[in-house]
Amino acid sequence: MLHNSTLVQFLVASGPGFSLDTQGTGLGAPTCQPCLPGSVLSTDAAGSGRTGSVTYAGVSYVVTDQLGSHADPNSALVSWSVAGSDILLPPLASTFSATVPFVISIDAQLLDCASPPCRLRTDVNAIGQGVATFSFTSAVLGGLNWNFSSPAIYDIIPQPSTWLLVPTAVGLAWLARRKRRGT
Repeated sequence: MLHNSTLVQFLVASGPGFSLDTQGTGLGAPTCQPCLPGSVLSTDAAGSGRTGSVTYAGVSYVVTDQLGSHADPNSALVSWSVAGSDILLPPLASTFSATVPFVISIDAQLLDCASPPCRLRTDVNAIGQGVATFSFTSAVLGGLNWNFSSPAIYDIIPQPSTWLLVPTAVGLAWLARRKRRGT
């Protein structure tokens, strides 16, 4: 689930061998200034994690927005992008809600920072889909228009077929090297 406002985004997602709970900033959140009846609202969004956690293959990582000498030994850089259907804003009424489909792509770069500089342990891409809900109220601000009455909520549909995890070759090489060291 992604709660999306122009200031803060909360992303909670899980799938086979992967879970994520992060708070971040929106690089692009749905906005319209002003939201006039008949205008089109893009529901695309993007963001990056600043705090939180990622678990992948049983290993937990601390989400950070910067890497440096004080980074946690298991750190993660997380970003996401959402592509959703546009909303045609209707004629004014007291309230209006719209639900639209979307696709989300999450990139988690899992890093080993035990000894600087941090090294990429693996890069995991998770792809899912769901429905986003937008709620509006009418307002008079220099004319009649729509205002968001709450942050947008992107609900990821919890079906195994909706998540695809793609570790890169770097991650596979790390796992193979780790396996060789264990034997």
